[in-house]
Amino acid sequence: YSLGVVLYELLAEQPAHAVHGLPFVQAARIIHERRPTPVRSINTAVSRRVAAIVEKCLSKNRDERYSTAGELAAALEKAGTAVGGLRGFAAECQHVAPSYSRVLLAGLASASIILGAVYFMPPIAWPSTAVPNPTPALPSLGGAPDGVALRPPNVEAVADPKAAHMLQPAEIYRDAETFRFAIRDVHQKDADVFLVHNVGMKKWMDQFMFPRVSYWAPEANDREGTLVYRFDFGGVADSIHIQAMSNCWDFFHEPGGVGRGASAIEMSRDGTEWVAIEDNIDPRRWGTTITVNKELPKEFLGIDTLWIRVRCLTESAPVENGYNVAQFARTRHSRKDTVFEVMARLRDTRTD
Repeated sequence: YSLGVVLYELLAEQPAHAVHGLPFVQAARIIHERRPTPVRSINTAVSRRVAAIVEKCLSKNRDERYSTAGELAAALEKAGTAVGGLRGFAAECQHVAPSYSRVLLAGLASASIILGAVYFMPPIAWPSTAVPNPTPALPSLGGAPDGVALRPPNVEAVADPKAAHMLQPAEIYRDAETFRFAIRDVHQKDADVFLVHNVGMKKWMDQFMFPRVSYWAPEANDREGTLVYRFDFGGVADSIHIQAMSNCWDFFHEPGGVGRGASAIEMSRDGTEWVAIEDNIDPRRWGTTITVNKELPKEFLGIDTLWIRVRCLTESAPVENGYNVAQFARTRHSRKDTVFEVMARLRDTRTD
């Protein structure tokens, strides 16, 4: 794809996408959604065979692009633009792109050298990146209370398996004095072990950000998505600390993106009566980010089970194009910060 961008600009004397000066998210959306103007519409001297190669390199679908450097090198050679045909190809375009003719020759020569080097490079045996799983097995979480219908969580496949493969398991610790659950990424192993209910939410991996960004968000606009977590402490809690964040944007009133989102984070002692930590859905407070990092009030002490509910709602977000604007437990893959944590100090019930 990158070589296709270079070839396009060399042949058309202009970038494939006019995004200079635009906000990053808007520029990324244009690149992701729009096809460049066909290069032959700009430079009629480019042969149809070469134009087809550039168009294939720039395909939005990875499976439609050349899968190896060898395939691309063979296509360039067949089109007369590999090492043996560089001079003729540069002469073909020189009268249309005179200011680029020298750059074109140098660029294509460099590209051919790189392609040739990759094509003849022997296979590399990369070391294994397997990560052991030290997380102990957890006891059963039990069933739902009366009147609460639970269904299995909707946990989709990770969009980037290599990135997920590098992640450590979630931190889960439980003994007679302490309970702790913490994740740094929603795709971590065991990140959903306490998730008991999911309606209309899915895990996202933002296509427009690098390093990649992961989060929970609604599957569709105008339909509230809900996650419910149930944490069984294994003892009575004397103190409970929660850390959580739900990032929301309102691009109806600020530049840089599309759509708007709102969210709510709530807690319950029994999974039926809920108390809002912060609710920006009722009433609507679009674009308000919720940040929780505090001890729960005394009304929630003395319990052995805590329920947490996350609700998200979006309008006009480009959900078909890879990103959303109401994001729970958002994290960049380059960071190691905790994005969701529940920790309880348990009462000592031992007797002499």
